[in-house]
Amino acid sequence: MSKKWSDGLIEETRDVLNLNFRGCSDFVHFKNINGGYGKMSLSNLLAGEFIIQDKTTNIETTYNTHAELIEAGWAID
Repeated sequence: MSKKWSDGLIEETRDVLNLNFRGCSDFVHFKNINGGYGKMSLSNLLAGEFIIQDKTTNIETTYNTHAELIEAGWAID
């Protein structure tokens, strides 16, 4: 992937995916480096399931690790 988020945003994304945050809704919202937007339910995150649902298509994509999710261009929004 040639485009990349800032190191600070990637670190903040890792913190959220490692449950080091306070949630304020039932979802964690994400943006993709290629322009898409998605969301992950807190229940999936708490279960260690990294499933992003695309906000436009509603297609769900499952990632094995948070590193894989970040490598795919996702960051918290």
